[in-house]
Amino acid sequence: KAQCLQCCKLVDGSFRCSVCNFPMCGDSCAAGDIHQLECAVFKRVDFEADIEDLKIVDDHYASILPLRCIQLKEKEYKNWKLFQSFLSHCSERRQANGDLWAYHEEHSVEFVRDMCEYKEQFSEEEIHQMLGIMSVNSLEIELTEGYGEEMGFYPVFANINHSCLSNAKPVKMKDKSVQVMTKRQVKEGEEITIQYLVENQPTRIRREMLYRKWFFLCSCIRCQDPAECGTFLGALLCQRRHCGGTVLPAEPTQRNSVYSCVECGHLVEYEEAVRIMNDAENMTRRKEASDHLVDHIEK
Repeated sequence: KAQCLQCCKLVDGSFRCSVCNFPMCGDSCAAGDIHQLECAVFKRVDFEADIEDLKIVDDHYASILPLRCIQLKEKEYKNWKLFQSFLSHCSERRQANGDLWAYHEEHSVEFVRDMCEYKEQFSEEEIHQMLGIMSVNSLEIELTEGYGEEMGFYPVFANINHSCLSNAKPVKMKDKSVQVMTKRQVKEGEEITIQYLVENQPTRIRREMLYRKWFFLCSCIRCQDPAECGTFLGALLCQRRHCGGTVLPAEPTQRNSVYSCVECGHLVEYEEAVRIMNDAENMTRRKEASDHLVDHIEK
């Protein structure tokens, strides 16, 4: 949806910036310091956005991020060099999602280089790197109802590594700063780690999600433990008669690992184990209105 480029509030299109024609809240936001980062460029090249459908994210918004990154280089070179030191995973992102890469190529890269006349200063690769750095290292800022989306880049926070059994967690503050608080006693010299995603998924899914977004395969203590440190989120119940033992992946960090019952040794192939877990997940989603939640889960 269309949102103000200064405060991120959702807008109805009744007011537009007199310079670039992007929907805004009003005069104060149109003249705001954040919006001026891109608006000054649009003014220089005499560009006006033509956004008709305010209920979707218009393609013109794809140029905002790289333009703001460029302004960082021009206005705060020291911070720009710090920004550039982070990984962008361009080759992995291009291979993982060719459609998204092509979208950015057209609406971010080509627009900035051609329409905004930055072809001489920035190569296609450099602009893709800007997008990648933000995609991999940024953090979503929590906004209240009536606002759109906003991402923040926190250099110190972005250097904190992930662990599925982390000892710390991020706390997002109202002033848009981020604090990292420990969840338990941390020994001297112990690495501070956080969880990049929710912890209530089995190792098989967590590792896939981590690779899809951050392009690494986690090998923390929890991922290497078939029982996931006692949570048994990826465990099955043995179907052999008179057994009912716990079935765990033999090598949880290896894709397509066979599953084995800890009681009778019965083996379950990876594909079959995944089918059983997917069926169980689908069943939990099909809750009848008359069922009590606890009864439904126990089924």
